[in-house]
Amino acid sequence: DELPGEDRRVRACKLVDDFAVAYPKNRLVVACRTRAFGGRVTLAGFERVPVGDLTDGEIADFIERWCATLYQEGGAPAAATERKALSKAVLEHERVRCLATNPLLLTVIAIVHWNHKRLPEQRAELYDEAVRVLLDLRPQQDSRTRNLLATVALTMHEGKGRTGEDGLEADRADVIDHLARGFGGDGDAAERFLEDQEINSGLLVSRTGGRCRFIHQTFQEYLAASGLAGMRDGEMWEHLRKRLFDARWTEVVLLLAGHQASRAGPGRVADLLEAILTAGHDPASRARAAALAARCARDVEANGLDEAVAKRIRDELAAAVALLEDPRQPLDLRARIGEAAALGQFGDP
Repeated sequence: DELPGEDRRVRACKLVDDFAVAYPKNRLVVACRTRAFGGRVTLAGFERVPVGDLTDGEIADFIERWCATLYQEGGAPAAATERKALSKAVLEHERVRCLATNPLLLTVIAIVHWNHKRLPEQRAELYDEAVRVLLDLRPQQDSRTRNLLATVALTMHEGKGRTGEDGLEADRADVIDHLARGFGGDGDAAERFLEDQEINSGLLVSRTGGRCRFIHQTFQEYLAASGLAGMRDGEMWEHLRKRLFDARWTEVVLLLAGHQASRAGPGRVADLLEAILTAGHDPASRARAAALAARCARDVEANGLDEAVAKRIRDELAAAVALLEDPRQPLDLRARIGEAAALGQFGDP
């Protein structure tokens, strides 16, 4: 799949097939992305097996080998220090661990850690760096590529063309239709872009039945948030208004706040939090709004938070606590547990 163009991949398959015939006693393993394998690009007599997610032991082994490679010449103490720091960053933080599902993503995390000597504390910044690394691994990737991927992510997260059971896959034809707007209506150019991303960037992967998805849900959520951040406030809010309390959109909203904090500053974050706080129109939705705003604030506090907005959140939290303690209010047990957990993250109001 590293070879550009189907014809070259067909010739590569012929070389592998010829080698297998010439040396039948050898055991051969060939790795390839799903999208690049199929049709004329195939191997005779090979069993096709999907690669499973990495275990903690495999991650630890990868990290040990990674650090030993970085410090090959007399650097055992430095390698040990790096191994300890990277292992802790990956294995002891749930958000990072769930991202390290395959060697590509684990490599990306390791590169980010090496570049910064740590992983960014804010999740939005970590995912931004991960996307940057994935795109930088390939030539001719630019800000336009990122913007187009954000369009794809937002389209898929909104459910346009969604066909997968988990709500994370989209019909390729529908995605191409939306992408074509970024190519002046040129559907062929949009299809070439999508195919290039599926084969080369590693962010998008092809699925059976003419569908595609992001390599990890986190990237879809982050890029969807990035797409929202690029809109004017009114347009952005139109996308969010009806979805604000939808559980599928919670992570997108949190990452949107993080994106605004790192890219646009505390003023834009304050505007977003104010909009969230005013979205509740009854006691139950006000409690949900307060909890969501508190979670956003907790995520961006390292970048600074406007004190007036922080006070407003604390006031709304105090009202939410009273609501949670009232058994007559229309909140089911799961909602009460979720809101209470969010309130606890921001501190006792």
